[in-house]
Amino acid sequence: MPGVDFPAADLNTTGQIMQFRVVPATVVDASTPPQFLVLPPITPMPAATVTRPLALLEEMSMYFADAPAETLLGTVAGNPNVSPGVWMKRMWSEAVTENPAVGVTEIWEFYNATADAHPMHVHEVVFEVVNRQAIFVDEATQSVQGRHHPAANAA
Repeated sequence: MPGVDFPAADLNTTGQIMQFRVVPATVVDASTPPQFLVLPPITPMPAATVTRPLALLEEMSMYFADAPAETLLGTVAGNPNVSPGVWMKRMWSEAVTENPAVGVTEIWEFYNATADAHPMHVHEVVFEVVNRQAIFVDEATQSVQGRHHPAANAA
């Protein structure tokens, strides 16, 4: 409840809302109909020089049972496509761990150890999804592993 559980929105800033009014068109719509839209050709990306295994992790709430409080980006030691890779949580206040050079192409492998389907996104870079696959997450050992590895299939 606003004002009890959390501060009420400031009417001069965050308390302002935008109103949309849907009214009949006053001019002819000259935009291209969706069925005639054509995507530009995809330019192949240069070969990657680095592969970075990263983990998407959740920090659970201290106040609500089985509720995430925040999503964290972690690093993964090892190659989860060969054997279990152990993750390490990184806090937002820590030093930057992933800082690619301008103009290079890298593969970022995101091992999603959360229950969410899409807890992150990237900004201001050209990126391409090159693969999606199931993984095995072991919270007890804080490790992830590609599903195609024989040890993961035994779990």
